[in-house]
Amino acid sequence: MKRFSEQFHTKSKSVTLSATEKQELRERLVSYMEYHPLPAELKSAKKSSVAVKSPILNEAFKTVSLPFSLIFKSSAVAAALVLVVVPFMAEQSVPGDTLYAVKVQFNEEVRSTLTFDSYEKVEWETQRVNRRIAEARLLESEGRLTDEVEAEVAQAVRIHTQNAQKEIEIMRELDAEEATIASIEFDSNLEAQAASLKEAVQATGESESAAVVSKPEEKSNLIAEAVDESRALNEQSNASTTPSYAKLSARVEQNTTRLYELSDKLESLNPNTKEDVARRIQDIDRSVTQAIEKSQENEGEAQDILIDVLKRTQKLIVFMTDFEVSDTIDIEELVPVVLTSDEEVVKITAYKKEITQKKTAVIAFLEEADAETNIDFIAKIEVGLIQIETLTNAINKSSDFLDIKTQATEAIELADDLLVVLEKNNLPNVSELEALTLVDELSIDVASSTATSTVTATSTTSTSTSEELPGSEPAATSSSTQEAPTTTAETQ
Repeated sequence: MKRFSEQFHTKSKSVTLSATEKQELRERLVSYMEYHPLPAELKSAKKSSVAVKSPILNEAFKTVSLPFSLIFKSSAVAAALVLVVVPFMAEQSVPGDTLYAVKVQFNEEVRSTLTFDSYEKVEWETQRVNRRIAEARLLESEGRLTDEVEAEVAQAVRIHTQNAQKEIEIMRELDAEEATIASIEFDSNLEAQAASLKEAVQATGESESAAVVSKPEEKSNLIAEAVDESRALNEQSNASTTPSYAKLSARVEQNTTRLYELSDKLESLNPNTKEDVARRIQDIDRSVTQAIEKSQENEGEAQDILIDVLKRTQKLIVFMTDFEVSDTIDIEELVPVVLTSDEEVVKITAYKKEITQKKTAVIAFLEEADAETNIDFIAKIEVGLIQIETLTNAINKSSDFLDIKTQATEAIELADDLLVVLEKNNLPNVSELEALTLVDELSIDVASSTATSTVTATSTTSTSTSEELPGSEPAATSSSTQEAPTTTAETQ
C-alpha cells in the first residue's frame, strides 16, 4: 500500500492539465459560484467574526503610512537648492566668503570639465585669471585685502597660467599655428592686466601719504609680480612658429566681430571713451585692409600686420569687458591710436613747429646773457642746441613716423630741459619776467610767421627745414613746471 501511494504521488506530479482544460475548469467554477452564492447568514457571521478578531490582530502590529509624494517633492526642492541656488549665489562671492570654495572648486571646475576643446580651455583659464584679479581689486577697494588673500590670489594667477600653458602645449602637438595664436591672445590679456595693475599702484602711491604708501604698494606689487612671471612663462614657452595668413585672418575676423558687438551693447562707457573705442576699431579695420593689400605682394609683412592687429583686438576686448581695467588705465596707453597718412603729416608739422619755437626761445635767452661771465654755462647750452639741430635734421631725412616721433619727443624734452635750466640760473642781464615775456613774444612771432606759409605737406617724407614749416594750426608751446631733469648741458 505504501509503495502504491508513492507511485501515485510520483505519477500525479507528471500529470498536468492542458490550457484548454484549465480554461474549461475555470469557467465551470465561476459558473457554479454565480449560481450558488453564499447564504446571507454566513456572510453576516463572517463579518462579525472579522470584527471580533480585528482588535486582537491590531494589538501586535501598527500600520504606518509614508507620504512618498511629499518626500519626493522635498527631495527635489533640496536638490534644486544644492545644485542651482547655492552655486548661483557662490558666483558673487570673493576670497574669504563662505561660498567662495563652491565657486572655485565646484562651479569653475565643473565648467572646466565640460570644456573639451583646448582653445576654449585656454580662453577659460584666461577668464579665470581675470576673475582672480578682479576679486582682489574688489577686496582692496573695500579694505579687506589681507596678506593671506593676496598671496592666495597671486598663487591662483600662476596656477591658471600653468593650466593655460599645458593646454597650449597640447595644441602645439596637434596644430602649432593655432597654439601660437592662443599664446598671443593669452599674453595680450596678461599685458593689459599688468599695465592696469601698474597704473593702479602709481595712483595709490600718489593719493596716499609717504607714511602709509608702502603697504598698499606691497599688496599691489604681489599680484603684479605674479602677472609678470606669468607673462615671462608664456614668452618662454611660445614657439617661433608664425601662424599662416589664413588662420590669422580668420581669428582677427572673429575678434573684430566681437568688438562691434561689445561696442553696441556696452552702455557703461562714457561718450568720450566710446569715441576712443570707435576710433581704435577704425584703426583695426584700416590695418586689416592694409594686410589684405600686402598679402598680394608680401605675405610675411601681411602676417606681421595681422599679429599686431590680433594683439590690439585682444587688449581692446579686455578694456571693454573688464571695467576695472577701463577705469584704471588710459586707452591710449593700452591701445595707441594708429594715425592715418594725413594725420601723420599734421603731427610731424606740429612736432617741427614746437621744436622751432622752443629752440628760438633758448637762443633768445643766450643772446641776452653776459658772454664774459657765463662763458662755461653758455657753452653747455650751445651743446644742447647742437643736439636739437642734429635731431631736427634726422627728422627731416626720415620717412618712418615712429622714428620721427621718437626723435621729435627727444628734441622737445631736451629743449624743455634747457629752458628750465636757463630760467633757474637767473642770468644777469635777463630778469625772470623779461625772459618769460620774450619766450611768449617769440612763440607768437613764430606761430604767425608759420601760419602765413602756404607750403602743402603731402607725405611723411617732407624735406622742409625747421624754418620752412608747412601751414597748419600752430602747436601750443608747453611750459615746463617740473623740476629740471638731468640734461647734457648740466652734465658736461
